[in-house]
Amino acid sequence: EDSQEGRCVITAHPEEEGEYTLEISVNGQRLPQAATFSVHSTMTFDPSKRHGNITLSSDMTTATHQGLYGHKMVVGNVGVRRGKYSWQWKIGSGPDWYALGVTSVPLTSFGDTRSQSQSFYSYGGTTYTTGGAVRNGHLPAMQAHDTVTLELDCDEHTLQITNRRSNESAIITNLPHEEFFPYVNMLCSGNSVQFVK
Repeated sequence: EDSQEGRCVITAHPEEEGEYTLEISVNGQRLPQAATFSVHSTMTFDPSKRHGNITLSSDMTTATHQGLYGHKMVVGNVGVRRGKYSWQWKIGSGPDWYALGVTSVPLTSFGDTRSQSQSFYSYGGTTYTTGGAVRNGHLPAMQAHDTVTLELDCDEHTLQITNRRSNESAIITNLPHEEFFPYVNMLCSGNSVQFVK
């Protein structure tokens, strides 16, 4: 506790994933403010939520399109509905047709899921949305070896996608109240995407 500034720092080490609510009492009086936070493991790809022609590395951080030409997708292992989250993907080799964003689940097919779920992503230089979401800004098509940062704010209902090579961003607003998972859709055999720290 910092008595001069009147601040208190609380450090928690939850042992399990999930959502937690922190309530504070002062002299026996519970403060009206309560903070809700989520604890999740490191983001990787989910082997149970991928198209059959997507192969994953042993640590589940790299997804590679190994099939014939066509939309093939894979979803991350962590779904979130509250708080702020950010992660980075590094584009591997291959043509520049990648869709990177978030999607809701459950998914009934692991091909092109745009008509089957709430999906928000940048694809080939254009930012796509479904429902009432609004897109702002133009993100250039991803190229081999680009690093792309995604920042999901579930409380403000926004998704920002930034290409670090060009430092250009697209922002999607008015996201619905859904649980969202990291989403990758690749078109060409040899395409790959890797989670990076």
